[in-house]
Amino acid sequence: MSQLAPPKILKPTSRNKLNQPWFTSELKAFQRKCRQLERQWKLNPGTEERELLKSTFKIYRAARFKAKSDFSTVKVQEALNVLRELIKVIKELSTPFKPPDLVNTQEYCDKVAKHFENKILCFYANFAPLHVSGELIPCISPDSLASEVTLSDFPCPSHVDQSKLILNMRSGSPLDLCPPSVIRMIPDYIARILMPSFQEILKSGCFPSRWKETIVVPVKKKPLGDVQDLDNLRPIVLLPFFAKILEKIMNKALVDFLGEVEVLDPSQHGFRKAHSTKMALISSSDSIRRLVDDEQGAILVLFDLSAAFDTISSQILTARLYQAGVRDRALK
Repeated sequence: MSQLAPPKILKPTSRNKLNQPWFTSELKAFQRKCRQLERQWKLNPGTEERELLKSTFKIYRAARFKAKSDFSTVKVQEALNVLRELIKVIKELSTPFKPPDLVNTQEYCDKVAKHFENKILCFYANFAPLHVSGELIPCISPDSLASEVTLSDFPCPSHVDQSKLILNMRSGSPLDLCPPSVIRMIPDYIARILMPSFQEILKSGCFPSRWKETIVVPVKKKPLGDVQDLDNLRPIVLLPFFAKILEKIMNKALVDFLGEVEVLDPSQHGFRKAHSTKMALISSSDSIRRLVDDEQGAILVLFDLSAAFDTISSQILTARLYQAGVRDRALK
């Protein structure tokens, strides 16, 4: 029974009292009243019961919104004279509640970090030493190597394009001094401030050390798996908000350049605009059906690379970008 129907681990939800101090006892009683009317309506699904439930729930939602709004207003007014406290309060009010980590100790963090470090070292130990050379890495066709088109600098987009990036950016890092939700309220103003900084960064090729500070969060691959099973963890890197915007700018310029020199394989469907896994499946299915129609055999070989992104060699990546035509500050 434990294998067919394993017990489900219940986690704290957003109804946690510590996260909703504005949820008063009156609202709690009002909520119970709504649930009672809902049960009555389900037992007797009549028009009168339905209208009573709708009107009561509408009043409850209005009272809940007013209680939360009044509580937030008081908190903001109390910290209005101290900028640091004001930003802290806004961040607390705008950040969704997240359940506490099951394990959050220094010993466990060091254990997880050591596990992934050993995993990468063991991966490279199975291969011969790499000799990175432009001629030894057959990842790009000779025609593309002969192309005179190069990318030496990343162009800085206009403040309008930066404003769009800010609006579309939904998350940041706990290290951000200002929460992303506040930054998205004034995208044009933030974009005009960032413009000179981004231009200087892209021109000099030096990435700010402050933006290199990240937080690595291990996430379970299988939700019901044991948190002590380190092989069931996947490292997720939380970049600072402004670093993610700069990363988007550089990524767009690089992808556009690689598409211009036709380096990417037409069969690559992952992480490309106007491509998807559905297209890959359709393409493979079509090829197999064509072979079957011609009375020929078809063999499908599938590879699942373990820790593919975690074990990318920066030397090989740099050499391949150089082969594609990325030079100077863009390569740096």
